[in-house]
Amino acid sequence: MSRRPDFDFSRALEAPFRLMRRPLTLMAWGAIIWLPFLFVIPFLGQFFPLPVDGVDVEVWMEQNLEGWLAAQLYSQLASWLQIFLGILVAAWATRVTLTPRSRGFAIGMDELRYGLTVIVLAIAFVVLLVALTLIGTAAGAAVWTAGEDVRGGVIGLYILAATALVVWLALRTCLIAPMSMATREFAVGAGWRATGGRVWKLLGLIILVWLLTVVVTLSAYAVIALLGGAVFFGLGGRIDFGAETPVQVTQDWMPLLAAAGAVVLPVLYLTGLSQVFGIAPLASAAADLAPLQRETGDAPPASSLDSL
Repeated sequence: MSRRPDFDFSRALEAPFRLMRRPLTLMAWGAIIWLPFLFVIPFLGQFFPLPVDGVDVEVWMEQNLEGWLAAQLYSQLASWLQIFLGILVAAWATRVTLTPRSRGFAIGMDELRYGLTVIVLAIAFVVLLVALTLIGTAAGAAVWTAGEDVRGGVIGLYILAATALVVWLALRTCLIAPMSMATREFAVGAGWRATGGRVWKLLGLIILVWLLTVVVTLSAYAVIALLGGAVFFGLGGRIDFGAETPVQVTQDWMPLLAAAGAVVLPVLYLTGLSQVFGIAPLASAAADLAPLQRETGDAPPASSLDSL
């Protein structure tokens, strides 16, 4: 019997770092993810004025409740739009991982198929969590009259079993979306079969990727904070750490704007890179396991701009 093909663990782990060679693409992806809030922020001041010196915050909230609720609504709409744009960026990251010479921006059937797969899986997991919560509530009510030790043991075992089930299902379905991109068809069956017997390997991959993401992200944000602080304080900016209202934190707007300008591109790059860290390893694994494989490997990007 021939040996089942497997995915290259090292190549999957290296996949996000290969995409780091496309800085302009990553910055553009980061800008797209932040785009909804960039549109909302300038309009927040139209809904309510910020509290000024001498104004009680609670009184200010009562006087501006309608505007505050409107701002919250716009913020929630921006959050939902950011989720959908994040799914689109994830589809692009998957495409570039599967086919290194492809462009980082396209909207077609592959992206639509990827997005629908992610949304359906997300809804399925929400339904599963609700069902498990209801079952857990019923189980807890059934043993509530038992002794405290029995009640605590049953509830604890149920939480462990439910958590294990959710994690197992998440691992078994984690390749369906990238596999759908790789095969150019809804690959529910292929994605499910591809993870069979590889749950522990995928779990190890995800844990290592998460650890790398934490280290890289925290290190990068520390550097970005130092850069922004150096620009702000270097231009004479001052911060009142005991301020009671937002407008009292600083009145040095020019140093603040200069600091924001200095860190905006690194933040956009890091945002795109953070998205890639969560997507590229699974896309690489799907590329190795897909029945119909696309071009894979370490080929350089097609765009000369991305080589900058």
